[in-house]
Amino acid sequence: MLEETLTEWVNGAVERGRKEGRQEGRQTGHLEGMQQFLLGMLEQRFKTVPAQVRRQVKAISSARKLKELGKRVFAASSLEDLGLG
Repeated sequence: MLEETLTEWVNGAVERGRKEGRQEGRQTGHLEGMQQFLLGMLEQRFKTVPAQVRRQVKAISSARKLKELGKRVFAASSLEDLGLG
């Protein structure tokens, strides 16, 4: 009885850990996709994106900040206007 309860508890904890890991992986993948998309937009707009700016974009871990920058890309006249560079 105790062994069964312990096994169920362990199995439940493992499953919760898997779910959390999958969710974290999806969030990471989503952010990486947004970062790549923003870099593509920057290349389209400014042709050359310096390595320093690429590092800055890849360091952004906020989906909201990435969206905000994306909305401003084509109105900006320089990377500095976006706070990059």
